[in-house]
Amino acid sequence: MVPDIQKYDTNIPGEIALYWLHRDLFPFEKMLETFEVAINTYEETYFENAQRADANGDEEKSNEQMIQAIEFRTTVRPQAYSSWVLLLYSFLEEGFNTLCRAYQNKNSYTISYLEVKGKGLERAVTYLSKVCGVKGIKQHKLWRKIVFLRNLRNRLVHDAGRVKKEESFAKVAEEFNCYINDYGMIEVDYDLASDLYRSVIEFAGEIFRYSPSKV
Repeated sequence: MVPDIQKYDTNIPGEIALYWLHRDLFPFEKMLETFEVAINTYEETYFENAQRADANGDEEKSNEQMIQAIEFRTTVRPQAYSSWVLLLYSFLEEGFNTLCRAYQNKNSYTISYLEVKGKGLERAVTYLSKVCGVKGIKQHKLWRKIVFLRNLRNRLVHDAGRVKKEESFAKVAEEFNCYINDYGMIEVDYDLASDLYRSVIEFAGEIFRYSPSKV
């Protein structure tokens, strides 16, 4: 359901930024659920077709359908959920940028977050801390998972999801139940995408409501 702006205090920077983030993210969970049902249906259809062909003595068609089912499960599914991760992180980063702009507009700061050293989420966090007085972001219990989400996004974008087993990222990925197959490819699944989504909602919901201290 689309968030009701009447439930947010739009005079507070964190509230208006949270409203827009919720606007971006509100269809995300339902879309994930719908996609999971659809992708399971496709897989089941391939397997059923393979079994039916096998029962009818059509070995060639049975093998063809079985191969398509396996390819769907090992290639289409993880690549599709990887795209959800990219979208999720994009919304989170823009949500933090919106929070920075909201504080700048509310308090008439002369410096923009774009002028702060760094980039992406780290730049926004630096601006919120040093300019806006929003402290403790990196001490939040979910910060490590948010960092993992960012690093996962970077590996998908810059390395096409390829990871060497000996890399430190592989060890962190295991901690957050992110599977890396025997070929060194990240395989994002429904459970991971859903968990990251819920973490983003909780993290932003608390951080955006932090009260700034005097800088």
